[in-house]
Amino acid sequence: MEFLNNLVEVFTYDSSKPLVFSSGEFLLLFIFFLLIYNLIFRHKRATTIYIVAFSFFFYYKSSGVYLWILFLTTLLSYFFGKLLSEADSSKKQTTPNKRKLFLVLGILPPILTLVYFKYTNFFMFNFSQIVGGNFAFHDIFLPIGISFYTFQSLSYIIDVYRKNVEPADNFLDFAFYLTFFPQLVAGPIVKANLFLPQLKKTPEVSQKNAYEGLWMIVIGLFKKAVIADYIVQYNDLVFAAPANYNGFENLMAVFGYALQIFCDFSGYSDMAIGIGKIMGYDLGINFLSPYKSRSVSEFWKRWHISLSSWLKEYIYIPLGGNREISAFSIYAVPTCLVLTSALTCRWQYTLFLFGVCILSLLAYKTKKNVLTILSLVSATVYAVAVFFESLLCFAIIVVCILVWILVIARPSASKMIKTDINLLLLMLIGLGRSAWSCFGC
Repeated sequence: MEFLNNLVEVFTYDSSKPLVFSSGEFLLLFIFFLLIYNLIFRHKRATTIYIVAFSFFFYYKSSGVYLWILFLTTLLSYFFGKLLSEADSSKKQTTPNKRKLFLVLGILPPILTLVYFKYTNFFMFNFSQIVGGNFAFHDIFLPIGISFYTFQSLSYIIDVYRKNVEPADNFLDFAFYLTFFPQLVAGPIVKANLFLPQLKKTPEVSQKNAYEGLWMIVIGLFKKAVIADYIVQYNDLVFAAPANYNGFENLMAVFGYALQIFCDFSGYSDMAIGIGKIMGYDLGINFLSPYKSRSVSEFWKRWHISLSSWLKEYIYIPLGGNREISAFSIYAVPTCLVLTSALTCRWQYTLFLFGVCILSLLAYKTKKNVLTILSLVSATVYAVAVFFESLLCFAIIVVCILVWILVIARPSASKMIKTDINLLLLMLIGLGRSAWSCFGC
């Protein structure tokens, strides 16, 4: 009877113990998975069904009922990718507007789902603060890995729309690509043109790949379970009450946090890449010794490479980031200001700054000196007001304003920052979120 209870426990979701790579339960499951995988990996159909089934089971053990979101995202993304493909191959001439409609319908559901789960709590909390705390709302759980598989599904649909990649041959192949369990919950974000061609040939299962993959798993496990999980205990103590510690101890906590997030993120990525390598699949490289970088630009080319390249290819360049004077160069810095304010300081400051950004953009478009002066004076007053709330937030906003002035006053200056403006945006938002979570600004 006890054996049956333990068996049922293995196959059911426990919210207090979600399945993660660094757990002993996953290690045992993966060993049993490999025993069967080693017998069938040469048979494409059986391998695909087996891995897709295990991937859905893995996600169920990690997120429970939120498995349905992953399944619907997989189904809708495949369906609209198929529509785009059939529209291209159809003998009848398909209008560009129809293809754009398929694109919008394909990317809108995953985007709205991601926004709902990731930002509803944030907006509702601030709304409750605005109305005096009388608004009650329910805490919304963020499904594990939703950002990663959402970004991956978006890249697939966009690439099919751009005709940069051939669509998946069938639903099972696409489900394999989107739900492949090593990279499902913590990345890396794998592009379709890298992964889908691998499904058309027998996986390269070899002793060399097994040793390399096992070594990466050991390194990743050490980073995550030994370094990151150990350091976080001390970081949390300091960040919970920074005033109780001296300057050196606070500085060490900041350095410790930098080491913690690197070992946390890269540890999971190393384990995912290693598991994929053991199975004969290449997931690319996600971290390339980022703390050895000699500049901020180089750092972001080495840090979470799959995410940085995704943002560059699907947001930065489409908004004109690769052109000499782009809309992105003009709008990115005000966006930094608004988001940094929203994430690090009081909500009313964000509303004020939003107005400042509108004035400045109007000033840039209309070339009205009065509006320009008014905008910059307002932004300076805002920075001074924020100074008394958070020194970190103040420093971030001053940098934003200086870059903003440079872009507005000398459009040719955007040549100097066009390749790094998206990295600046990520860096400032990341610093803002860290300050908000750590210091309670």
